[in-house]
Amino acid sequence: MATCPPTPFNKLSPHTPFGPSYTRDYGNGTNPGQGTWEISKADLSTLLDLSQKLDLDGEITPVMAWGMILNHPRFADFKAEDFAKIAAELGRKVRCYGFGAVMEEFELRDAFESVLPSYRGRAVSAH
Repeated sequence: MATCPPTPFNKLSPHTPFGPSYTRDYGNGTNPGQGTWEISKADLSTLLDLSQKLDLDGEITPVMAWGMILNHPRFADFKAEDFAKIAAELGRKVRCYGFGAVMEEFELRDAFESVLPSYRGRAVSAH
């Protein structure tokens, strides 16, 4: 008997920035040059799975970065302002070579560290 795959991104809270409402065209206009690409959660899940097969020697693609964010142990604790801080920090570090954007994996980890100190003293939510 065939079974359905698990629901993609079932840990997303209503406060998680996902979708076009967080782009320049729909948001508050503070993300210059940011376009939107409509993709379903299922398609994004497929991209995440496929990205695991890439060996980029320490570099990661945007979908790989999103996967790392989703898999972060404190993901459920992040608020919209935390995502904004991470996005602002990473926006200065992403490079595009004409075939897609990449960044260094350690830069994403550094961005986490810039947000995580604000969580010291808070209880980790149980899942």
